[in-house]
Amino acid sequence: MESILLIPESNPPLAVGESWEGRWEGADGERLDKALAETRPDVSRTRWRRYIDEGRVSVNGTTVRKPREEVKGGGALACRFPPPEADREFLEPLEMPLEVLYEDGEMLVVNKPAGLVVHPAAGHAQDTLVNALVFHCREELPEGRGGAERKGIVHRLDKDTSGVLVAAKTEAAQTALGVQFSEHTTEKHYVALVKGVPRPGRGTIDRPIARDPRNRQRMAVAVAGGRPAVTHYETLASGGMASLVHLRIETGRTHQIRVHMASIGHGVCGDAVYSRARQGLVFPRQMLHAHTLRLRHPSTGEAMTFVAPPPEDFTAALETLVPGYPAEKLRGAFPAAPGSAWARD
Repeated sequence: MESILLIPESNPPLAVGESWEGRWEGADGERLDKALAETRPDVSRTRWRRYIDEGRVSVNGTTVRKPREEVKGGGALACRFPPPEADREFLEPLEMPLEVLYEDGEMLVVNKPAGLVVHPAAGHAQDTLVNALVFHCREELPEGRGGAERKGIVHRLDKDTSGVLVAAKTEAAQTALGVQFSEHTTEKHYVALVKGVPRPGRGTIDRPIARDPRNRQRMAVAVAGGRPAVTHYETLASGGMASLVHLRIETGRTHQIRVHMASIGHGVCGDAVYSRARQGLVFPRQMLHAHTLRLRHPSTGEAMTFVAPPPEDFTAALETLVPGYPAEKLRGAFPAAPGSAWARD
């Protein structure tokens, strides 16, 4: 037998999987979805519309399936909330400004700000880039390989990494783009501020990466096994305590650049996980930015290049750590890797 939560004046947090009863205390003629959202403001109007469409809501004991149905003052409202596993698949559209670098009917390229999680995860259920994409695109986005919570996602950036990110708007585009990323035929360039001055100033780090056996929340260079990971770096300028580095990654392992640069003693500035803070240096986040992305259009095959100049927090840190380096130099795309298919296009 279902438990019933009687809500007299205030409402407890949403208890997914339980039932709820309440009463509309407003005026006659209010829309059902709006009345529910005002009665239970902890549940969004969008979510209420979904529950109404699913036949979970009743008014005065009668199931109602039209969000615009009018409710009279004093009307009895009730809802059978879905079980947790079903409700987690619902993505709340999130209205937030997106810096769109390119968009057509198949794909969307954005400049992701630092601090924004790409897809729902622990502690970030409905405040992610995926939620913003659901709002922006309006139409249904294709499910990612991880299910509904990764709609449209074909690759990721860490929460505190800013820069270029592409998302798919159709299943065909998601498949085509996914193949490019899994087969490493895209070209990804980053810029970072790292501690010290790398010696040599240019090089390749070819070290496999795996979960850190001492801390499963971290990644580490693998002593044995692990997944292949290759990072090319080039020092663009140095200020003694820190350097501006251009990086190109052949693979896309979790935390790859951060792990690789820390492994050679030049961790990314502001990285609280892999790089110890140096006295006198304080950063709002890890100073890592996805700068240039090359890929082929999922349907036409056209070679495309997308660029996102570093944001203000990065250029401010650059000015402090590497004084005299003109940030304007970072506004254009990095050239394609010599000898690559991109260089021949």
